Amino acid sequence: MRARRVRLLTDLAWMELHVEALFVHDVHGRLVRCNEPEGLAAPRFHLGRTAHGNLWRMRDDVERDVRLRLSRLAGRERGLSLAGAGTRLGVAPAERAAAFEKCLAEQAEVVQAWRGPALRFPAQIAPESLSADASLVSIENESDLAATARHFTWLDKAQLEGRQPCVAVVVEGDAVSLCHVARGNPHVAVEAGLDTASPFRGRGFGPHAAAAWAAAVRDIGGEPLYSTSWDNASSRAVARKLGLVLYGEDFHLT
Repeated sequence: MRARRVRLLTDLAWMELHVEALFVHDVHGRLVRCNEPEGLAAPRFHLGRTAHGNLWRMRDDVERDVRLRLSRLAGRERGLSLAGAGTRLGVAPAERAAAFEKCLAEQAEVVQAWRGPALRFPAQIAPESLSADASLVSIENESDLAATARHFTWLDKAQLEGRQPCVAVVVEGDAVSLCHVARGNPHVAVEAGLDTASPFRGRGFGPHAAAAWAAAVRDIGGEPLYSTSWDNASSRAVARKLGLVLYGEDFHLT
């Protein structure tokens, strides 16, 4: 049974950890890029909503007057109401979502609006979530990489090095589900990247991989986090099976 004392943080403090894991910031706290090996562009506006208040960030190329107006709007946005909320039903959208988009569109067209739950792992990872078939994928072990070759062709040694810890569920010699560091610092807080090969989805392998990954992150002193889209039913099903705790919602515009 994996249990430990989870940090006694407010939901807003969890959101701060989450945003630091998601994005690279400049010295002024503006978003530079996504905090992942590929270094993809960050959204132009990010709002993290929690029951204990909200925080917001803007990309470093958002013009000053637009930043000021977005900040005024965000400062008036109500905190998240968690009454009746969960990974199944979702939460009410931001009241000023349309106003945020209209303001940002004055500088450049908004091409994507995205919403999804931000979750943390419970203090105790249920024993039934852990599986003897889930194990760490080591950079030094060539057989570990060979096991991933059939279903995860993108995972070469260079990719693996930037995604540690990485855990695989192995069936008959092949990795069928992977959970790895998607973004963040594994010694502070990291976001889970979870991928299950399509023929093996819906069979419980994803929760096993995620549970073992969370335990591995905690073993090195980090906080495992999990976020997804409200539209991603399979990802939210994994969150429910693991008993993940909803602490906020991401809303961002690109």
